[in-house]
Amino acid sequence: GYSDIGEIMPTIEATLKSFGQSTRLRILRLVTSQELAVNELVEILGVPQSRVSRHLAVLRQGGLTEVRREGNSIYYRMDAGKIEPFAGALWRAVRAHQGYWDFFPGDLERLKQVVEQREVRTKEYFDVVVAEWDRIRRTYIDEALSFLAVSSLVGPGAVAVDIGTGTGEVLLSLAQSAAKAIGVDRSQKMLDVCRHRVERSGIENVELLLGEAEDLPLDDCSCDAVFSSMLLHHLADPAVGVRELARIVKPAGKVVISDLVKHEY
Repeated sequence: GYSDIGEIMPTIEATLKSFGQSTRLRILRLVTSQELAVNELVEILGVPQSRVSRHLAVLRQGGLTEVRREGNSIYYRMDAGKIEPFAGALWRAVRAHQGYWDFFPGDLERLKQVVEQREVRTKEYFDVVVAEWDRIRRTYIDEALSFLAVSSLVGPGAVAVDIGTGTGEVLLSLAQSAAKAIGVDRSQKMLDVCRHRVERSGIENVELLLGEAEDLPLDDCSCDAVFSSMLLHHLADPAVGVRELARIVKPAGKVVISDLVKHEY
């Protein structure tokens, strides 16, 4: 009935508006292949940031883009599998048009350059962070002791988890002994650093999870060995963190905790 049409008309209008402008079509072509920040879109499109932001607002209102915030940056992407059927049908029609991929061909070349520049900056950042973070950890933790704990408690077939994995130094040691090594950290940036390090190592039996130590994203009794290094003193209530470690370890499993203690000097 007309009431149903009245309810869906705003959505239809917003979707049609999203596809009804050339710059927005250029943006869609870019963010369907690569998650991009606003400043990166400005560089690729050669359009002022204020205009790019307005176009992104229209696309978001039309349900065509997803947003991810990281620090001061906002990233946009389009997942064609998640948009509404009407928008999906329009998107497929646009993609099928013979001239769409020849439309503003310089965009795709600049996209490639932007991604390459990002990868260079990321590698430089990761290299610095890994070196500094590992230096700090080694100030407090004897590296030999860490490896001894790993090798003695983790055997073939084991599932081992490193809570507060940071850059993944302990995690990579676990992965050499365990069937599966899981790293959990509350910081997406640290997980990105860790993922970069894992990829460079060539080790494949690693899984990384974003989560809080007080509410771990792991099932009860799911791990054979649980490691927590330099983590508990950061928690508002360390007892909650310890209970979570006990929750995820198997009845015959092991928990290894290394941390700072109060001193008198």
